[in-house]
Amino acid sequence: MCTCTVRHSEGMNQRFGKRVVTIIAAIVMAPVGFLISASGLIAPPWAVTAFVTMWFAAVVVLIRVPAWWRPAVPAVLLVTWGGLLSLGGLLLGWTPCRTLNTCLDTTPASTPHLHITGLRWQHALRAAP
Repeated sequence: MCTCTVRHSEGMNQRFGKRVVTIIAAIVMAPVGFLISASGLIAPPWAVTAFVTMWFAAVVVLIRVPAWWRPAVPAVLLVTWGGLLSLGGLLLGWTPCRTLNTCLDTTPASTPHLHITGLRWQHALRAAP
C-alpha cells in the first residue's frame, strides 16, 4: 500500500511539472507573437503574413510536442524569425526605410530632405558655432 501512494504522488509531481513547463512556454509565446507581428516595420506584408503563419504553426507544435520539449518551441521560433528577418534584410533589402517609404537623402548642399510618401520636407542644417 505504501508504494502505491508513493507512485501516485510521483505521478502527480510529474504532471504538475509538465503543466508548469507548458504554462511557461505558452506565456513566452505571447511576446514572441508580438515581436513577429511588429516585424511589419521592417518586412513587407507578404513576409509578415508568413511569419504570423509560422507563429500559429508553432502554437500547434507547442500543443502536440511532448511536455519537456515545449520550452524549446518559442526559442526555436524566435531564432528562426530573427534569422529570416536578417536574411531578408541582407538579400532582399528589408529596411524600415524601404518598408515605410521613408528615406533620408542628403543633397550636395548638405540639406537633408526627408521623403515621406511623396511629401518633401526640408530641414536646414544649422552651422555649428
